[in-house]
Amino acid sequence: MSAEPTTAPPGGDRRHPVAARLVAVGCALLLTGTAVCWVLARRPWGLSQLFFLVDFTDCAVYGTVAWLVLLRRGHPVAWLLAATGVGGGLSALSAQYVDLLAVRPGLPAPVLLTSARDWAWVPGMLSLITVVPWSAAGAEAAGPGPVRPAVVGP
Repeated sequence: MSAEPTTAPPGGDRRHPVAARLVAVGCALLLTGTAVCWVLARRPWGLSQLFFLVDFTDCAVYGTVAWLVLLRRGHPVAWLLAATGVGGGLSALSAQYVDLLAVRPGLPAPVLLTSARDWAWVPGMLSLITVVPWSAAGAEAAGPGPVRPAVVGP
């Protein structure tokens, strides 16, 4: 049974199966590369490893959800989820690659990759914190509702 719908939604087909697969494959490659770097570096657990674990989980969770939503419909939130997943995966890969460089200094150290742990997670995560609640709230949550006095007692 396919995860893709068989009928087009009203207003045309807004699914993005190619983009969904690219997000899934990209996140899977980032997760695999991160895991390989982590195993090869054999670094002890510390505070930086906990940050890496959050980014790794972001890639796994948000990348999977983005893949599923993009398969079904092209909602703008799906693109923000994809940015969060890929950004988290790039940040996790960067953190583990920097740890691997400490163990194997002969490897190339491209600045874009080694600095990505500081900035790659920002666009996606901040969009989830700021844009998604604003876009999902709708008109009824634009402001406070009418104030009704509370009645206390019988």
